[in-house]
Amino acid sequence: VGVFNAYSQPDVWARGVANLVPLIASGAVDPYITGVYAREQAPEAHRLLEGRLSQGKLALVHPN
Repeated sequence: VGVFNAYSQPDVWARGVANLVPLIASGAVDPYITGVYAREQAPEAHRLLEGRLSQGKLALVHPN
């Protein structure tokens, strides 16, 4: 299942996150994040990704 299909399958998404979070916490995976965007800024983040204007990962932040 690809990442885009995982969104529509909550159980698959939850398993993926459960496996990924410990790897990030341990430092085994260290994503290179070049931008952090609020949910309202998602169109701008997508524009950067689609235009190949970013140099790493972009993170969308969900307010809790």
